[in-house]
Amino acid sequence: MVIHASSNFCPPICVLLRQCLRIWDLDGRGYHHGMWRLNIKTNPLLIVGVPFSQYS
Repeated sequence: MVIHASSNFCPPICVLLRQCLRIWDLDGRGYHHGMWRLNIKTNPLLIVGVPFSQYS
């Protein structure tokens, strides 16, 4: 999954959406250079913030 992210800042609506859907992994190892790693039903999901992430 790719999202638009021009900086490391996450807008408040993004935080509320993650809390509502219960998809945010609070483990600090799940975030690295603008890429988030989540587990949904034991399946890994990688979200890359473009163009901020070095992985984009």
